[in-house]
Amino acid sequence: MQIILGTAQLSGNYGISNKNLTNRYNKSYLDKIYKTSKNNKINYLDTSENYPGVHKKIGSSKLNQLKIITKINLDKVFDKKKSQFRFDKILKDLNKDSIYALLIHNPVNLNNKNILSTINFIKNLKSENKVKKIGISIYDKKDLNIIKNFWVPDIVQLPLNIFNRNLIKDKTVNTLLKKNVEIHVRSIFLQGLLLSKQVPKKFIKFKPILKMWYSVTNNNLEKKISFSIKSINKFYNLKNFVIGFDDIEQINLLGKILKKIEKIPQNLKKIKTDSKILKDPRRWYKLWI
Repeated sequence: MQIILGTAQLSGNYGISNKNLTNRYNKSYLDKIYKTSKNNKINYLDTSENYPGVHKKIGSSKLNQLKIITKINLDKVFDKKKSQFRFDKILKDLNKDSIYALLIHNPVNLNNKNILSTINFIKNLKSENKVKKIGISIYDKKDLNIIKNFWVPDIVQLPLNIFNRNLIKDKTVNTLLKKNVEIHVRSIFLQGLLLSKQVPKKFIKFKPILKMWYSVTNNNLEKKISFSIKSINKFYNLKNFVIGFDDIEQINLLGKILKKIEKIPQNLKKIKTDSKILKDPRRWYKLWI
């Protein structure tokens, strides 16, 4: 398995824990994160231009020595000059001449008018050795529909976890694997919900399924992390996981868990939900109303 360290938290609040630790992330601490990551054989970093200030934080620290995967927003009306400026700024902020991978962050903006220009633009970055791999970040199958007749990406980043297996059920994952697309699984902990010790007040209507999860994992943090990752690896043969963190201790815990050999309960497959709200954090605002 390959862990890709997520960096959304470096920009501020992210996930249900709402820990704002931005003041902690100075250069010295970021350098320690780099050292800890390498010690735990974590060599990849996932980020985005949508995370305010994160590219610059990475670029000013040793973290930019990791293999960087970042995401870029492209407009509905493609503008090559503007897109090139955007990408050049990413490299400048990261203090890099090239990066491991560039993913389109907003496939909703792809359309019949801009699709070929957009794809040619990122393909050209690859041919110029500015990026090694190119791809797309999606939420669901329809995000791939616009590109399927034009392009097979090197990487597709997608959400998948114990509660949300939509892209397994609709055969998207299987189709991508057959095309030798590298799949990066994100939202493996459902923005921290699967790591909660008790049912958050906003999610009280989902208490039955959360209680099932707590029961299978004995409400133990290590088991929650381990079962979340290793079940997807075992049941669906996926190997690349984007995982966020708050601090160095969590990175060490992740390294420790990945080294452990343990039996993954088959009954994890029985934990299912039809709730579109629970599966998709973009819909959680409805719980706040």
